[in-house]
Amino acid sequence: MTHLKTFAIAFLLLIAILGNSQVVLNDTILKYLPATSEPHSEWRNLDFDDSNWQNTSLGDFSMNWHSITVADFPIIGYGDSNNVKIPKVQTFYTRSIVRLNNPSDYEELMMVIDFDDSFVAYINGVEFARANLGKNGSTTTYDQLADRSHDLRAIQGSNQIDVLNGYYIDKDFIDNHLIEGENVLSIEYHNDSINGTDLGFWGGVVIDITNADFNVFNLPSRYKRCMELDSTHLPIIVIESDEFGIPKKRIEVFATIGIINNGKGNYNKPSNSYNAHFGDVKIELRGQSSADYPKKSYDFELKDPDGKDTSISLLGLPREADWILQGPWADRSQFRNALIYELGRKTGNWSPKVKFCEVIINGEYVGLYNLIEKIKRDSNRVNVAKLRDEEISGTDVSGGYILKYDKPNNSTFQIVYPKDKNIQDEQETYIRDFIAEYEEVLYSNEGLDEVEGYNKYIDTESLIDYMIISELGKNCDAYRFSTFFHKDKDDRDPRLKYGPLWDFDLCFGNSIWQDGFKTDGWQFAYPGSNVFHILRLFQDPLLVDSFKYRWFELRESFLSTDSLFAQIDELAQELEQPLKRNYEVWPVVDKGLFFPYYTVPNYDEEIVYIKNWISDRVVWIDDNIDDIYYDVTDIEDIQEFNSFQFKANLYPNPMVNEFIIDLNMPKSGMLGIEIIDITGKVVSIIESSYVDKGNYKVYYNKGNEDLKRGLHIVNLKLDGKSYYQMKVMVDN
Repeated sequence: MTHLKTFAIAFLLLIAILGNSQVVLNDTILKYLPATSEPHSEWRNLDFDDSNWQNTSLGDFSMNWHSITVADFPIIGYGDSNNVKIPKVQTFYTRSIVRLNNPSDYEELMMVIDFDDSFVAYINGVEFARANLGKNGSTTTYDQLADRSHDLRAIQGSNQIDVLNGYYIDKDFIDNHLIEGENVLSIEYHNDSINGTDLGFWGGVVIDITNADFNVFNLPSRYKRCMELDSTHLPIIVIESDEFGIPKKRIEVFATIGIINNGKGNYNKPSNSYNAHFGDVKIELRGQSSADYPKKSYDFELKDPDGKDTSISLLGLPREADWILQGPWADRSQFRNALIYELGRKTGNWSPKVKFCEVIINGEYVGLYNLIEKIKRDSNRVNVAKLRDEEISGTDVSGGYILKYDKPNNSTFQIVYPKDKNIQDEQETYIRDFIAEYEEVLYSNEGLDEVEGYNKYIDTESLIDYMIISELGKNCDAYRFSTFFHKDKDDRDPRLKYGPLWDFDLCFGNSIWQDGFKTDGWQFAYPGSNVFHILRLFQDPLLVDSFKYRWFELRESFLSTDSLFAQIDELAQELEQPLKRNYEVWPVVDKGLFFPYYTVPNYDEEIVYIKNWISDRVVWIDDNIDDIYYDVTDIEDIQEFNSFQFKANLYPNPMVNEFIIDLNMPKSGMLGIEIIDITGKVVSIIESSYVDKGNYKVYYNKGNEDLKRGLHIVNLKLDGKSYYQMKVMVDN
């Protein structure tokens, strides 16, 4: 996407995100007081006389959202690109009127704000949000300094809009503290130093989100609630960065990380010393679409005092420098990944280990997280040989490699290890030729031969174990995205091995993509899921029999329904209190998140849902696994057989106004291309015409189509049947 550089454009983008269905409740007049002494003790209250305070306009909220400019919604302060300048002071105070008709009709409100360096917000004198200024509810003074530096995100460019979350105001607060007609929103802003160079805010308005359609990519759905962590039986991880925070993905920043862990059976408090680790890290947002979730996930590297990578054991996990802090969002249970990885380890294959923890970032409690081992070549992780620069021939060049299929183009595998900057041309040529040879042999008439066929190239035991866990959870990304495999040196094992398992937060029935919510159907047979060539491999009855045998073997042990339920109950019990806190901070447990069709009223019902879904899923597999059968094909045209499926690549992604699809048509027929929103509604038909077999470029420009910002699916059909789907982020 094109990065927009001016704040004016960024602001217009944000307003477009807000949409017309939400209403700003503030009057247009803002009263403010640059403080040189303590303000009147009643300054927060509705009946306070603020007639001698200065005033400015907050903007004409009766205007169409798309026509509002920066001048209509000012940045107030000094030292930045301020529309309204105030004297250089350490603290200033603001008041604006929020009007409510029939307050009982409002279920949810949200305050939108960006600030430098700290604030406390009150409605009718009652605090509801605070950042970087002491403990919640504590008394403040005009000469009090912010706890830390915090820069305005909004003026850093359009790519910073996505990191803003509003502050949630719940029904209880509305019913207990808001009244009919005029209410006062009072906010105090404090600098981080006596002679600070900048101080200010943007926004500071309350919007009604009672009837907002929940979509995690829209600002009215991006909110959190201020909450402090008192104590927990889980470890606490504390991260401190500079005033710019941790921005968009692929932008690494330096920070510190401290870990508090007083041991099993003991409680941990944020005030405790960092007794489990303290040191420097390089940290960035992780994920593709998940990087835009309100609750973020992070990659981080441990650094020594000289800034070099350093391997350290965290929370009892094997030593390494690279780690992941995953903040589950689409997964209401918060433990889908942890459960799947544990099941993967029980098959005898390496899967990442997980430690639950609670996290504080720049003084803000952000809920329950998973500390996860990152997939990496290591004797304690993916244990393939280290491939050195000089190893470019013979057995030396044959391993080790870590590979994956993933976005943006899952029809071509990516090399994870060695990294791009380290891999030698001969090494890349070797592994690409090896897999090309395997596929050529597989799609030949000798492909299923016990000696000369696929068994020379792949480890079927690891493939079967990968498939069993993927099919159990019906992971919508399995065989398509986040799909790993690896190869060691020939003298250790000359075959490709499958795994590790990765990215299972969309499984056990919580995904609409690739029919992941359904308990029937084989995920390996879903259109577009053939990168591992399962349909061809399963033309070998011996491999199918091995798959069946392994399934029923594991069903007698840790994949029995009773065992699965016991593991779920153990996780839910361990996380009972942290989960309550997590959903205090992120009050979305009853929301549709990605998938509007799938909602539950509370966390307990989520556990019931998972158990019921698993129960139905394993019964379906038990009843249908004996029916797997694919006719052996005499292959005359390898290219035609290898894959009666679309091969497509969509770019740019995210898109603003247009995108291009590079498309390979496997055969002639009626081509249909449509865009589907997250509710499953077809919002645009791009193509519907007869097309000959061959390669094409399909251009799409949304023009005047109302294609709303957020995640969409581009669905490709041939002769009326869906064969391939791609995710596209609309960022307009």
